[in-house]
Parts: sequence; C-alpha cells; structure tokens
Amino acid sequence: MARKKYRRRARASGATTFVIRVGALCCGLLLINAILCQFLCALLNNAFPTLFSDLRALQAVMYFGPILLIGIEFWIYDRRVDYLSRHQESTVNENDQSTTANG
Repeated sequence: MARKKYRRRARASGATTFVIRVGALCCGLLLINAILCQFLCALLNNAFPTLFSDLRALQAVMYFGPILLIGIEFWIYDRRVDYLSRHQESTVNENDQSTTANG
C-alpha cells in the first residue's frame, strides 16, 4: 500500500500577520478611546451642562471621538518611529566615521 504524502502547511505570511496585529491593535485602541471619550463627555457635561444639551452632539462626539483619537495615535507613533530611525542612523554614521578616522 502506497503511503500518502501530506503537504506541509505553509506559515502565515508576514503581511497576514501584520494585518492581524494591526487589526487587534485598532480594536484595543478603539475600546480604550471609547471609554476615554465617554469619561470626558460625562466630565464636560457636569462642568458645562448646556454643551451637550442636544443628544445629537453627544452622539457625534461618542462616534467620531475614538476614530479621531486612533488617527492621532497612529500619527504620533509614525512621527516617533521616524525620529528614532533618523536618530539611530545618525549615531551609526558617526560611529562609522570615527572608526575609519582612527583606523
């Protein structure tokens, strides 16, 4: 009897893993941002009762607030990574120049 050959299952590609990780990160951030927006709206409603007297304004803030915060958080993350990569490249270049000057 011939033995069956089983095909090995391929690992998830890097892109698939990246999409899953970003999706999970967005879900977590959306949850945290929604809680933060709800807290801030309650705080502002106590301080300024006429600010959210119209329920539509409160709903708009509760809907768009967390989405806007996710955009801001990713923008800050991008800026930070860009700054750190440029800073790391400059220190590597300085180290290369100092070793070639000494050698």
